Amino acid sequence: MRLTTIAKMLTVVMATCFAGTALAAEPAAKKEAPKAEPAKVEEEAKPDQIRLGLFITNIYNIDFANNQFSTQFWAWFNHDRKSFTAQSGIEFPSAKNSRILNTVKEERDGKIWAQAKYDVQFNQYWDIRNYPFDRQVLTYILECADADSSGVQFVADQGSKLSDELTLDGWDISNFRVKNVDHEYNTSYGDPDLGADGPSAYSRVIAELELKRNGWRLLFYNFLGFVFGISLSGVVLYVNAVPRLSETIVLATKVAMGTGALFASVGAAYVLQARLPSTTAFTVADAIQGTAFLATLLAVISSLAAEALTKAKRTEAATLMGRLLFASFLLMLAVDAYLLTMAVKS
Repeated sequence: MRLTTIAKMLTVVMATCFAGTALAAEPAAKKEAPKAEPAKVEEEAKPDQIRLGLFITNIYNIDFANNQFSTQFWAWFNHDRKSFTAQSGIEFPSAKNSRILNTVKEERDGKIWAQAKYDVQFNQYWDIRNYPFDRQVLTYILECADADSSGVQFVADQGSKLSDELTLDGWDISNFRVKNVDHEYNTSYGDPDLGADGPSAYSRVIAELELKRNGWRLLFYNFLGFVFGISLSGVVLYVNAVPRLSETIVLATKVAMGTGALFASVGAAYVLQARLPSTTAFTVADAIQGTAFLATLLAVISSLAAEALTKAKRTEAATLMGRLLFASFLLMLAVDAYLLTMAVKS
């Protein structure tokens, strides 16, 4: 009986020890299990950088009537992208036409230093609101045609300059700056990795050259007809505002002076319109033209009305009308003078 009891106790003890050993081994097994390595994140390829600079040597054929100007300049490219060339890697989005005059290429320690001289005819928007004392900003746009902005990034070289020999007759060069930007297009250009509507972006370098016109001589020559017409009309209006002069000078003389003013203004307007682009903005030139034609109209109306009122024995009414119209003429001159002053100060 005792032996049986002892045997049962030994069996229970052995079972308990075996269970404890199994439980202790389980966390050890878990601890020894190898950890899964995290998935490696692929780094996105960085775009190739191309340092681009400009040296502008010539600007010619500044054409306001056709909204364009022509220029010659050197561009240089510092990079290590073998597929990029000055011949095929550059596009001028705002140009009417372009051609390469010369190219130079050199490799130093695995880096490419390339140069190209371009002759380009750029489209240009002219701001003529303050003409002939206007300011203009000539814009050069060079865009990468070799790859989009994910493949190539232009970096504007702040060493870009203007030639010391560059001069523009009638203009003062006030500022020159370069910058690089990404320009976005609302198309994929058929790229299968992009959606049907894009967008796609391409790197650009933009150079801006600010000009200020010396306009006094131009004001005299281009607006001489208007000045002559305004002067003739002013004389007629002054005569009609002074009773003694109005009675002395006959109607035929006044009408002849008004007609001369009209022809002078029409001729000046024809010449000016041939030299300037069309615009929807109100300009100083518009104000001067308006004064010339309106003054001519007032001079003719004033002369006819004064003659009719004088014959009707209403001399005081004729004088009052003449003075009011002459005051209106002086007000128009004051407005023109103010606009010219603001244009000169701009």
